[in-house]
Amino acid sequence: MTKFWAALAACIVLILPGWAGAAGFEAAVGVWHQSPSGDVTYKGQTGDDRLDLESSLGLDDETGLLFRARLETPLILPNIGFMATPVTFSGKGTAKGSFTFGNQTFSADAPIDGKLRLNQYDVSLFYGIPGLKAATLGMFNVDLGLNLRLMDVDIEVRQEQAGLSESESLFLPVPTLYAGASFRPLDFFALEAEARGVTYAGNHFYSLIGRVRFDPLDHLFLAGGYRYDSVSIDEKGLKADVDISGPFAEIGISF
Repeated sequence: MTKFWAALAACIVLILPGWAGAAGFEAAVGVWHQSPSGDVTYKGQTGDDRLDLESSLGLDDETGLLFRARLETPLILPNIGFMATPVTFSGKGTAKGSFTFGNQTFSADAPIDGKLRLNQYDVSLFYGIPGLKAATLGMFNVDLGLNLRLMDVDIEVRQEQAGLSESESLFLPVPTLYAGASFRPLDFFALEAEARGVTYAGNHFYSLIGRVRFDPLDHLFLAGGYRYDSVSIDEKGLKADVDISGPFAEIGISF
């Protein structure tokens, strides 16, 4: 969680210099009910070394914070978006058989404690399609651009009865594409969508977000929706295929 607040502070530092000349600004904080699925292996040799996140590691659903901000800039400067999504799962499971994880061999006759951290920090630079918003009387807008995702990954497996523990950590900067769209038929109601994604060298990173937004008061909005993330990592002996999905709710300010 410390890195979450550090990333939030960095976002504020980046945004403040452009505040005075900004064409628009919004920020929101919310909660996301996160349901994990998939599997992971570290230096595995066979299919038996792949650990299912739910049945083998017993990772439970969690509810985590999320934060996002958006700065619309004037003239030819790109708009700036930021999103911080800390994700940590933990649980207790049981393997179907003995398995190797890293440099340790774990037996099947004792419970396994598992922990997965998959924190994500996104910075986006994007432009709206010229003339589209004006042509639709402010109702429809599409943004296209580039996104830098910083992935903070940590996986830990422990078998306390046998005194065994193994973990691996990665920090990955991942450039992705960004697309966003909004449809506002009424001043107080909007539908929004965002997508970030890339595929390369056996890895892929996707985030899909759908949001329903209400603006009951000036400068205040409420939103809710659904988010789906898919992460496939094959780096330094760590292979992870993880899907995270669930509903979220937000409260935010806009100017």
